[in-house]
Amino acid sequence: ADSYYCAVTCAASGVTTNSTPITVAAPNGSISTYPLSENFDSSSIGSSTNNNAPSCWSYLETSGSAGYGYISSSSPYSPSLCFYLYNSSDTAGNIMLVSPSMVNLTDGTKRVRFIGKGNGNTVQIGTLSDPTNPASFTAIGSPVTLTSAWEQYSVVIPSGTGSYLAIKHGLGGTYKSIYIDDV
Repeated sequence: ADSYYCAVTCAASGVTTNSTPITVAAPNGSISTYPLSENFDSSSIGSSTNNNAPSCWSYLETSGSAGYGYISSSSPYSPSLCFYLYNSSDTAGNIMLVSPSMVNLTDGTKRVRFIGKGNGNTVQIGTLSDPTNPASFTAIGSPVTLTSAWEQYSVVIPSGTGSYLAIKHGLGGTYKSIYIDDV
């Protein structure tokens, strides 16, 4: 990552003062400063006909999927928005929220912590080597079963491959809702 400073020069005294450093993502757009956090609150609300994700994140699904994912104001954990994954009639395929590229994501020293609820439905945490290809998904551990109330979950990301974190809908039937907040 690169650090930048703002220099402010007082017209009366000519004294220049630098701001605290501002860290910017690596030149290739990858996140290299941790922890990365996303609470979805500064994003635009989406809908079942307007899939969306926070800036630098993406919603990814298998082509032709009946499911959807978007930023929602319905029932967030922390005010005022959360991310909603819904599989509709889809029982196979991939429906997932994908992070920006992250440097050293799979170096064995990271974990993902998030707040979720899903009334017994599951999510599978994993990584992607290609953020546009659901087939590049590599699962980490077992699926996480979400309760009907908001709870915090944590998954250690082991050494491996993939620069993109993914939270994938576990499917397991039709018309299953998943809510994610404070990643």
